[in-house]
Order: sequence, then structure tokens, then C-alpha cells
Amino acid sequence: MEKKIIYTNQIQLAMQPMDFTLSLNMVGVDGAVENQANVYISPQHAKSLLIALAENVRMYEELFGSINLEPNSDKIKELQEKGAIQVLAGVRQ
Repeated sequence: MEKKIIYTNQIQLAMQPMDFTLSLNMVGVDGAVENQANVYISPQHAKSLLIALAENVRMYEELFGSINLEPNSDKIKELQEKGAIQVLAGVRQ
């Protein structure tokens, strides 16, 4: 079976009594959302994933520095002025 590589820049979560659903999406530059895959996991696996992600983020930040959740608006403006990126209207900066 061939393995599929998935890139996601948006994850939607849903839960039911017996499982969690992670919808792995990709938001394009035009704002269109394309579902890449859905992952269904048990509550036990969801909690294990939470713990593993928290530990890996902690180690990452220890090695590389803090992960900023808010974009650097000065850098975005600089790149826009150079024409390197385009920010769509309605997209939070």
C-alpha cells in the first residue's frame, strides 16, 4: 500500500461518545478549504496524542525558541511591500 503524504494548515475537531474526528484540511491562497483526510481515533488515543504533542512542542521550543501563534505583522507588511506574499482581505493578520 502506497503511503500518502498530507500537508494540513487547518484541522477541525469533532467528537462523539466513542471517537474523535480530526478533519485535515488545506486552506489555499484563495481561501478555499480542501479536505485532505479524516482521521478517527478513540478517546484514549486522543489523550495520548495530546500528551505526545505537548511534550514535543515543549522540546521544540526548548531547542528552537518559542512558537508564536500570532503572525509578525511587521514582517508580513515588509513581504507584502516586496511583492513576496499577498494577504487576502478578511484574513486575520
